[in-house]
Amino acid sequence: MRWRPRSSFLIGLVLLAAVALVGVAYVGQHRDARSLEALSADSSLWHVAGIERELLRFTRAVTRAMAESLHDTPNPALADVPFRFEILWSRVLTTTTGPIGARVKLADSDGVVPRLMRLLEAHEARVMAFDPADHDGNEAMLAAFAEVERGVTELAALADRVEQDWTRGIHDAMLGSAEMIKGAGVLALLLSLLIGVTLHRQARLDAARLREIRAQAERAEAASLTRERFLTMVSHELRTPMNGVLGMIALLQASRLEQNQAFYARHAWRSGHIMLSVIEALLDMSDIRDGRLTLKRAEFALADLARAVETRLEPLGEPGAARICVDVPGDPAARFTGDVARIGQLTAQMVFHVIDTLGAQRCCCRFGLHQGTLEIVIRLSERERLRWPLETILDPASPGARSVASDASGPAVARALIASMGGTAAIAHPGEGTAELRIGLPSAAPVAGAAAPDGARRAEPETMGRAPGLPLGLPAASLRAAALRAEPDAMAGPRA
Repeated sequence: MRWRPRSSFLIGLVLLAAVALVGVAYVGQHRDARSLEALSADSSLWHVAGIERELLRFTRAVTRAMAESLHDTPNPALADVPFRFEILWSRVLTTTTGPIGARVKLADSDGVVPRLMRLLEAHEARVMAFDPADHDGNEAMLAAFAEVERGVTELAALADRVEQDWTRGIHDAMLGSAEMIKGAGVLALLLSLLIGVTLHRQARLDAARLREIRAQAERAEAASLTRERFLTMVSHELRTPMNGVLGMIALLQASRLEQNQAFYARHAWRSGHIMLSVIEALLDMSDIRDGRLTLKRAEFALADLARAVETRLEPLGEPGAARICVDVPGDPAARFTGDVARIGQLTAQMVFHVIDTLGAQRCCCRFGLHQGTLEIVIRLSERERLRWPLETILDPASPGARSVASDASGPAVARALIASMGGTAAIAHPGEGTAELRIGLPSAAPVAGAAAPDGARRAEPETMGRAPGLPLGLPAASLRAAALRAEPDAMAGPRA
């Protein structure tokens, strides 16, 4: 199954359409709300009816004032004439301004309102100085206003029709908006269903792809386990005949050999042990990957660790190729808790890698205890003459990582053992031309200060520069002698 990118494009398009529909519905509702607000706020019919009403009140006030002037009693309607005139004037002015003025003008095709305004302007002086005794002038004014009043009545009917048309248009627009909102809702529902179907289909594709990936991972894991088992089986089968070959070479070396024959036997012996160490590294890597690596915890002296390292290095040495020393500058009898075999293995692998692969000519390995931590320092000189930087032994991503210096199985197993023991490893450059690989391994219950055995004394701390070094490949006894660094008076006992 393949995941199709167009599914995400379709989902995005559907979501965009849904957002557009929501926006259209919002705009329609907003427009309808404003139309209803305008409809409920004011009406042209109401204004025209107000003009008609105020015009009728004004003419009645003039007629009443003229009638009461015939009597000798006071005439209170005389003051009401200019008051009603002012109200009528203000009503006309209000009707001719703003949106209402535009709508009234649209309905007033005969110009009734402008004619009324001209009439008001013409009779303003007469009304402000109203004389009820001027019957002829007042009758002429009333006749003119009566003629305009008929026009205002007709304008009210026209305004009523305009208002009805306007209201009907707003109603139709609201119905259209409602239908549009309904359609948008239905379309949004359909789009939601389409999104659901698309997501369901995509989920099925993802589930199928996940099952395929899991199946591939299971097949790859099974193939890896098969390779590991095959490698383990082959390694075990190789180690048995290799031990037989080494045994025959050892018997051959014990016989009387000429110088060249002894040289060839020595190289065959070294090559066989190197092959055994490679097989051991492969088996350890298989155990580490499968989680079968076990670490023993027992107390041992630093001298025992030095002997374990010497035992591993002695058959790997090439006569005259390099010089190496294994040194315990502090107390060789100081005790440490851990797996002495594994610690000796990782130390020997690191030292052999530095000598054989990196090409160091002089190397010294020193052990010490500090606050419950076993410190292993592998120091080499002439750093600039190395084939690859010392950093490649710890960091496969460092310069030279694509070379054999970072691909060797020995350092890989050593790094895994250091991590399994909870230790640390770092590279230091204490001086010009020198480099150090510092390994720190913690102990659960370290014991320091134990008495040294007879015939050995506590060596005083000394710098690595003083270590003369021994050729790699000399007997282990010589290396142990170098580790203890006994002076002529060492047999006398421990130094006070």
